[in-house]
Amino acid sequence: MNARLQKTQNGVNDGSHAPGVPRVQATMGAEWDPACAPGLTLQGYGTRRSKQYVNMENEGAIAAWTRVDLGARYMTKRAGKEATLRFAVDNVFNKRYRATVAPQFGQLTAGNGRNVKAICIAVFLDLCRCMHHGPVAYDSNGVRGGESDHEKFIAITRLVFK
Repeated sequence: MNARLQKTQNGVNDGSHAPGVPRVQATMGAEWDPACAPGLTLQGYGTRRSKQYVNMENEGAIAAWTRVDLGARYMTKRAGKEATLRFAVDNVFNKRYRATVAPQFGQLTAGNGRNVKAICIAVFLDLCRCMHHGPVAYDSNGVRGGESDHEKFIAITRLVFK
């Protein structure tokens, strides 16, 4: 991106690069499912940003940076229920960098160091049964009956995604 300033006050900074806007910003990712390990997916991502100017005068800039992230996902079935195991390392080489510029606030944001994540997701409800289950029943006194599987699924979804 070649973002240039226009119509600045008295034209002083016309033609300067816009602060906080890298000329190049790209992310590329790839996944591979090795035939020798059914259910396994290996992942790799690369992110690149070119330098970013810190002010309208283009007097200073944060350096360009590249970050590599790697991960793996394994999907299996245990006791008739699906489970997904994920493992990921963001910023594999623990690169120190300034990620972004917010010139309007006078801020530079530091990039995150290496981050290791392990996640296990287990599906323990039959989603088809949940989606076809009827609404919750109330008795003649207005007392609510037991929660349907659908409601339990919705409650679990809210816990996971909040």
